[in-house]
Amino acid sequence: LAEDQDTDLLFQVMDADGGGTVDFEEFIAVMCQEKNRKLDAKTLADTIWGLFDPKRTGRIYIEEMKETLKRFRPRYDSEGAMLFMHDIDLDRRGYVTRGEFELYVNRIVFSVQ
Repeated sequence: LAEDQDTDLLFQVMDADGGGTVDFEEFIAVMCQEKNRKLDAKTLADTIWGLFDPKRTGRIYIEEMKETLKRFRPRYDSEGAMLFMHDIDLDRRGYVTRGEFELYVNRIVFSVQ
């Protein structure tokens, strides 16, 4: 129960626009502003990449993305995952490479600093 309350509180902090969802940009903004950790874009990208690619295949497919997002926020919808994938998969191959992911994180980190 305490873990659920902590998750809800964290979600409220990250939901900057009050829209009831946390988009990736809001998540990155909170991570960049965290006082106890000074994360550069590469370290942040590496850390998050590990969550999405635990098997270390070097690629993230939509199903893996959906599973990871649902694990952290059970009410996360498939449409949100598809939009997220569309933003990152620059060459439209149907998966995200580490390079594409790092570029995406860099853009967001640069925009919030």
